[in-house]
Amino acid sequence: MKKTRIVFLCLFVASLLAHLGLVQVKGIQLTKDFQTIYDPLARQVVAWIHGGADFPTIHRAVEFFHLNYVFFVAAVYFLFGIGNYVALISLQIILSSFSCLVIFDVLRKHLSFRWIALGAAAVTILFFDSMFLNTAGSPESLYRSLLIFAFFPIVHLYLKKRYTAFFAVAAVAFLVLLFIRIETVFLFIPVYALSLSIISEKLGVKDLSPARAAVTVVLLVVTISLLAKTHMFSHEIFAADRDYFVRGIVVADLGPAGKIEPFDVSRADSVTYVLERGSRLFLLRITQFLNILPPSWSAGHKIYYAAHMVPLYILALFGVVGTWQRRDFAFFMVTFFYVTAMITHGLTRVDAAHRTNFISIVFLIMLAGYGLNYLFEKCRKRDPGPAFK
Repeated sequence: MKKTRIVFLCLFVASLLAHLGLVQVKGIQLTKDFQTIYDPLARQVVAWIHGGADFPTIHRAVEFFHLNYVFFVAAVYFLFGIGNYVALISLQIILSSFSCLVIFDVLRKHLSFRWIALGAAAVTILFFDSMFLNTAGSPESLYRSLLIFAFFPIVHLYLKKRYTAFFAVAAVAFLVLLFIRIETVFLFIPVYALSLSIISEKLGVKDLSPARAAVTVVLLVVTISLLAKTHMFSHEIFAADRDYFVRGIVVADLGPAGKIEPFDVSRADSVTYVLERGSRLFLLRITQFLNILPPSWSAGHKIYYAAHMVPLYILALFGVVGTWQRRDFAFFMVTFFYVTAMITHGLTRVDAAHRTNFISIVFLIMLAGYGLNYLFEKCRKRDPGPAFK
């Protein structure tokens, strides 16, 4: 137990030092959205608390889905001073470092080799694209940390059949995360599936396994998403999603290079045309989500990214094989979440900077660690020698 605590402490300190080193080299980055949306709104919230201004007015519906990040920034400003970006980034780094401990804790309980669990957790720290946004003013860092804090306890509560606590934690987590990023509607597909499985069990439908519930929920979400791309839904949020569809956006912020051909207005009422266009966009977006050489990136960054992603993808495939053979439910959920991330991008669009990939990449790294563990176990069976655990 004492050795385990020392490992946890060392990992936490290593995460802090790695992030601080990155800040020293790159400095604190403030995204355009932070400068134009989150920071001004947070300042106004603090002014409202002090009685010096009205509560901020939300002009667009999509801004509601960033409110909790605005409140987070406002809380930092209230406690440490307006515009204290050092305190903001420090708190993001601390939360991310704690989430890394959660990842390691899950890995060490499911992997035979402790060093692989530690190595996989370390990769979530050291991979530049995985930790860069922890040092930037952007909601992705807070979102990912809170998602990790919620996701694995939710899975644990399901396995322990503590269904009341499951629904309570899932509901709170959903609301907190939804008002940081709207992608929560899609990224919670694994939780919807577990919820449906529980409800079916309580209703006496014993044959609706979590796997079947997952397929059912995925099909339902995809169907609703395709319907939302027609004129049946007129709300501003659906209109934004339909706009990506009409403009044929595969990768956002790339201009014409990130789009397919313009929408044929004369065929707008053709179900076949809408389905064909939607399916093609879906496949192209997933391809770009998995692309090891993202367009618009510098040559050096592409090489760095590819050098990491190629082995991660290969090992993750072995992780899926190992998960299936062992019927490891926790890593079935890890796999499901990463597939859900692909579906999310397929139904919406890919960010040129891959900021939304930042949220899901830790699950890919965990799955790759599981795959490496699976391969080492196979090697050990063929040549049983001493192993470092």
